[in-house]
Amino acid sequence: MINPVLGLMNSGKTLYMTHQLLKAWNKGKTIITNYALYFPKNKLGNKIYKINKDTLTAWALKGTPLKNVAIGLDEFWLWCDSRLSIANTTTTYFFNQSSKDDQEIYMTSQHNGQLDSRLRENCHKLTQCSRALFHNGKMIDIDEEQRFLPKEMLPKLYIKVIEFKRVNRGFVTDIEVANMFYIRAMKYFNLYDTTQKITKQ
Repeated sequence: MINPVLGLMNSGKTLYMTHQLLKAWNKGKTIITNYALYFPKNKLGNKIYKINKDTLTAWALKGTPLKNVAIGLDEFWLWCDSRLSIANTTTTYFFNQSSKDDQEIYMTSQHNGQLDSRLRENCHKLTQCSRALFHNGKMIDIDEEQRFLPKEMLPKLYIKVIEFKRVNRGFVTDIEVANMFYIRAMKYFNLYDTTQKITKQ
């Protein structure tokens, strides 16, 4: 399953991805990421591996089988930019074979057009993230231009998640809303490095 996670800067993309990886971790899946995770230990024996682009490329070239894994790649467009289509051939082929190994693959990007088209055309889900505040008993969307919030507002911060699914209608592939929910942000801030900068390598 390939699931691009989209949203503007500070919209909660990495937090949502961490939320999904934690669920996979608790089911016993091995976790592979390019950012630091701090998940609690469990009794299932699964592990977390932090990789760089060279490791991913080596796996792709060798056709390394990755079974029972959940992969989370932050700012993945840096590694698989749509403007570098030829250079992405090996990596995109590797991911497009993921269904054979029952992989969950999450990749964040500010918008879908940044990702290589071969990935976009083979994604099973698409997730859009934005922020909201729980105030006076209801959720209020946060203006996208307001990137940073005062610390006193963080306990009220939620990530609004809209999950889309692909629908095939004859020769036309469309997307429709499959699910919408909110994640309380404070529950996840300590589970990953919120200040880490992802590099091209």
